[in-house]
Amino acid sequence: MLSGDWSSDVCSSDLVSTARNALNFHDMLRFLNDKGCWQSKGEHGKLKTLAYKELGKFRECATAGRGNTDPEVVKWVRLCEKRAESG
Repeated sequence: MLSGDWSSDVCSSDLVSTARNALNFHDMLRFLNDKGCWQSKGEHGKLKTLAYKELGKFRECATAGRGNTDPEVVKWVRLCEKRAESG
């Protein structure tokens, strides 16, 4: 888990990237809550969808990715919708 005293001047997108590379999807979601550094709403949504998918939070995954036109996100949303329905 990423921890310590991280300064508010560090862009959350840098922290998200670090968490993603460490496969730490809990921290990734936490850092995604700060939208201040996100120029691309689509990229922000894509990363949230990925994190929810990897954490097995399929309803949240489907909701986060809905409306995103990125082909990868569309595929994840379909997967998450199926998993949410089955379990």
